[in-house]
Amino acid sequence: GGFVPGDGGYHPGDDDHYGSEDGGYSSGDGGYGSGDGGYQIPDEGVEPTEPKRLPIVRTKNFEGQNQGLYVLGGALLADGGASVQETGILLSESLILDPDGSDVARIVGVLGNGDGFAIEVNQLKIGVRYYYRAYAVNEVGLAMGSIKKFVASGEVAEESASVPHEHFDPWVGGEPIEGGWLNVDWFGAILPFENGWLYHSDLGWLYAVPDGSGGVWLWHAERGWLWTKQGLYPFLYQDFTQDWIYYLGSKGGRAYYFNYSAKQVE
Repeated sequence: GGFVPGDGGYHPGDDDHYGSEDGGYSSGDGGYGSGDGGYQIPDEGVEPTEPKRLPIVRTKNFEGQNQGLYVLGGALLADGGASVQETGILLSESLILDPDGSDVARIVGVLGNGDGFAIEVNQLKIGVRYYYRAYAVNEVGLAMGSIKKFVASGEVAEESASVPHEHFDPWVGGEPIEGGWLNVDWFGAILPFENGWLYHSDLGWLYAVPDGSGGVWLWHAERGWLWTKQGLYPFLYQDFTQDWIYYLGSKGGRAYYFNYSAKQVE
């Protein structure tokens, strides 16, 4: 009876799409490091082609209503360069919110104006703690937001205490320099484009999505999604390994990072 995506959908292996060893970035017809020209940084002003990737979705704080009704919602921050097939909420009494779990309710919420969506739930067990998270599906796979919780009695969860700024610009205060570049004091020099891409003087091409509370998600061709913010950088949270890396610097056009879980330079 569960959800069956119409176009590829979610498979456990889909998370490995950032740069597998069996193909990836050095194709036989030139690729990034071939002898016949290879990859060149596009001329200034040329916008790169966006690769397809997982969407980014944020879980919103719940809203308690009268008669035991709760509104649970999310926001689609980025579609991943592919059409979004489904958005909604995963709800369970268990912290393990597996989208295919037998004890997890997968409730579809239709996208409205401003890329937000919400569902209403009631007839919950009074005094029981419930966990929920937003999700979104595109042709690459299924992505989920952070897990939030509430107790079905009308009490306010800790997560509801502060409401983040929806459109906080992580580059605010950046000093414009020639050629469209911005010098961001905490991050470095960037050349931003209107479609979300930017070229960083040290890290290269990045796709940037503000997280709504002062931080920013950055998609990197080799490292997938990275998260950082003012006061943390050059520490970066690497999503696909679920650990922290530290940008050490660049030499010979290559960026070097210290991986804290592997305890080595990469």
